[in-house]
Amino acid sequence: EGDYASSRSGSGYIRIASYLTSSFNTREYIEVRLTEPLEIGEYYCVEYYCKPYSAYGIAIDGMGAFFTEDFAEGDDFGVYELQDDGSVVKTITAKAQIISPVIHDDTLNYTKVSGNFIADKAYNYVTIGNFVNDNKLETRNVLNPLPDWGGGASYAIDDVAVWKCSVAIDEKELINTPKVYTTANGLHVKYIKTSIIIDIYNIQGSLVAQKSFENDQFWDLSDLPAG
Repeated sequence: EGDYASSRSGSGYIRIASYLTSSFNTREYIEVRLTEPLEIGEYYCVEYYCKPYSAYGIAIDGMGAFFTEDFAEGDDFGVYELQDDGSVVKTITAKAQIISPVIHDDTLNYTKVSGNFIADKAYNYVTIGNFVNDNKLETRNVLNPLPDWGGGASYAIDDVAVWKCSVAIDEKELINTPKVYTTANGLHVKYIKTSIIIDIYNIQGSLVAQKSFENDQFWDLSDLPAG
């Protein structure tokens, strides 16, 4: 682990497996109790730093933070479904408040995962990891060729911080408005408080896709033609 054997600060870090090509939706998470519950209606900033382990060969987006009132366990992160061929597939269902749309692929330096949200519950715990299903992930190889076993994404995590942000009332209202983050194959739609409809038009001005949103989610647009 020589490419990130040192912490970003202090004397230690944690490494987790966040994606494996050989096993669908395999995840490891870090969970910790907050020093005090979050206050409902208050605006919080969240950040931590991560660095991919180059020997795993792949970097991903989707790193985030998931806040819960109680200690989160298996069913809080996803469900297992029996397939027709007898196999069992896990689907990640946790609605992380913070999800990074950035592929964190710097194997030499820690890079920041950050975001903000308004607490709708008195959350006591935060869980760090990847909260996007494999079929929605954006990936980038950081090793060529990949390992014989197929590779994956493993990250060192350090300097996790959650704090109450000082913002004015009008800024809080701005945060409460829907935000759309683009990726190569779709849109991350966040901060949905009431139902909205998003239309997508091609360069000729024709409507090519329309979707209504009741809550935060990823809209997969990979099937749409270019233009």
